[in-house]
Amino acid sequence: MSNQGVTEAAPAARKLSTLDRWLPAWIGTAMLVGLLLGRFIPGVSELLARMEVGGVSVPIGLGLLVMMYPVLAKVRYD
Repeated sequence: MSNQGVTEAAPAARKLSTLDRWLPAWIGTAMLVGLLLGRFIPGVSELLARMEVGGVSVPIGLGLLVMMYPVLAKVRYD
């Protein structure tokens, strides 16, 4: 048996930033915080419902824009 897959994966993980390496944990934490906010602060759901324009949630739209901007800024359409 060869351990090539293990040795090749390690350098790729080292190239990632701390934020990228822990991305699944950040996503899970954000989901948990959102669930807890909705559970213990009843006004949050009404507030988010009022922040819609044409059926689109403004906070989600802004979050997607912030998340995708760095990726889209690096695209070269040559």
